[in-house]
Amino acid sequence: MKTFLIGGCASLLLTMILYSFVVPQDNDMTYAVAFGVSIAEELGKALIVLFFLKRITKTHSILIGLLVGASVGAGFAAFESAGYAFDTMLIGSRWEDFIGIIYLRGFLAPGGHVAWAAISGVAIVLANRSEQISINVLGEMRFWKLFIIPIICHWLWDSPIEWGSDYYLVQLILCVVIWIFVLLLVNMGLKEVDEDTPATVQQ
Repeated sequence: MKTFLIGGCASLLLTMILYSFVVPQDNDMTYAVAFGVSIAEELGKALIVLFFLKRITKTHSILIGLLVGASVGAGFAAFESAGYAFDTMLIGSRWEDFIGIIYLRGFLAPGGHVAWAAISGVAIVLANRSEQISINVLGEMRFWKLFIIPIICHWLWDSPIEWGSDYYLVQLILCVVIWIFVLLLVNMGLKEVDEDTPATVQQ
């Protein structure tokens, strides 16, 4: 609950601060703006995930990284969706539009912020294998090799790609792609647990 509620809210606030530094000042959603948004939001979530990983665990478990990241990402998605829905009501849209946004974002959520932040959690864990989890992870190439995946997926998700836009085909394809990565990381985490389990316990 802490990582979902506090983490989700904190990551959203941190993202709003980062917007002023990395998002181009443009009223339209261009490719440049979409890339800036992806950097701000993924970095904002990753820093909060790092904070919770440092506080709640001293282990370097892939599964813990996935869990904490997904929890923060879910909280972020919930608060962000509530904000979009509230904006819809403010501009006088119909109740059906309000409900439609909630349903659509809820349907796509597992392939969005939840999965992206989960991968960021693993990137933090893997980059700190031999040392305590710290902010120094941002300077590690091991972190960026994995962290670049949610950044690219988020960028494509928000980009003004017209192909299949009426049916959200780009977003649906990205959901499948990102979950392939997530399941590969889950498999790595399970193998890690199996290797760390004594033979007597396995029997």
